[in-house]
Amino acid sequence: MNRNTHFDKTIKRTLIGFILLFIFLDFFPIFKNPDFRYTGSNPENFVWNIGAPYTLFIFDQKVSPYIFLSPLSYFIVFFQALFIVFLKPILKLYFYQIIPLLMNNLFYRKLASELTEIELTESGFSINKPFGRNSKSFNWNEITNIQFSENKKGVIILNYDKEIILKDNNIGWYEFIQNVPQKFTEFDFSYAGDFMNSLKPCGVCGIVAVNEDKCIVCETIAWNSQMTENKVEYLKSKQSEFYSETVKDGFKIKKTAEPEHGFKADENWILYI
Repeated sequence: MNRNTHFDKTIKRTLIGFILLFIFLDFFPIFKNPDFRYTGSNPENFVWNIGAPYTLFIFDQKVSPYIFLSPLSYFIVFFQALFIVFLKPILKLYFYQIIPLLMNNLFYRKLASELTEIELTESGFSINKPFGRNSKSFNWNEITNIQFSENKKGVIILNYDKEIILKDNNIGWYEFIQNVPQKFTEFDFSYAGDFMNSLKPCGVCGIVAVNEDKCIVCETIAWNSQMTENKVEYLKSKQSEFYSETVKDGFKIKKTAEPEHGFKADENWILYI
């Protein structure tokens, strides 16, 4: 089932749901004193007040013609019909325009960035984006300039007159900044080298990727002496969390860490689980 078919069915079910809701409310019976006056009504008698939360009509078996409409009944039914008529285009606007816009601006961009992979090639690099979008390859000769963004969390690449921005949450970003050719003089090679050399080993995943007490790879907070748990128990707990999906899928956890995406592996890493 494609997305449009799913949305169409959701809209149809929503409309039917509201119609059934209105029918239920309009014919909901309550046996009590009459909510409004009518010819021959007696406030002391109990009658059937039909409709909730507003009574649309009254059934009084003692007074002919037995059924009496509320002054508001026409207005309420008209409003309900109007609501159903305009609900369909509103739902279509919501599902087909507002939701995709929100997904693109709030959810899609963040997720797409995290799933975008930068891969080095013999003569340049490629950018592989998720969700079926075409990958793009670039030759170093096509690039006119490479430099860090002001906050150092991105790399700005000029492909002739076109600007490409690679973010630090892209897969392979840290490997990329270590392999930028020396000919791009505006690139801060010293910062890239110093940053990678400043990283510390992660006791959870075994990758040398801890920056400011947090691992870039597994996103775990590194153990420190201020924590109440002892180091081994903390690492054992976090390793269980980190590798839970691996174990669930039936794969074995490697007892030695391996380098990945430009990060070194900690030769002294210990697997506690």
